[in-house]
Amino acid sequence: MPTNRQYVNTYDITELKHQIQATRAVHGAAVPTIGAKKPPRPVGSWKPGERKPHSGKITGKTKTLPPENRHDPTAPLPVLTQKDLGCGILELINKGLIPPSADVTAAVEGVGGLPPLICEPSEFHEPEEQHERREL
Repeated sequence: MPTNRQYVNTYDITELKHQIQATRAVHGAAVPTIGAKKPPRPVGSWKPGERKPHSGKITGKTKTLPPENRHDPTAPLPVLTQKDLGCGILELINKGLIPPSADVTAAVEGVGGLPPLICEPSEFHEPEEQHERREL
């Protein structure tokens, strides 16, 4: 056992408290208090700095297919608003507001008729120029 360390006996806690009070009085140093514990966090709470996962829906309520269309597929489809289009084409197809056989390529095309993703080699920059902002 090393001799340069002092091990505190758990039964001498009152002596240790007196030493801490004397140290505070002499040096004015902030010495941690003995026996003072932080209050426990509530169950399910997050530590500060942790990212909390998103709970709940992101898009909110969306329109559903009216009963007339569910019973009679030849009935005219309801008119879609800009709010309905904001939830995405795939969800509208899943809900039945857009027929599954509809051609949606025009809605997914990029600018000038280009596809939304293009496979091409990426451009490498010198280390000094790597983090500069550029126009795409």
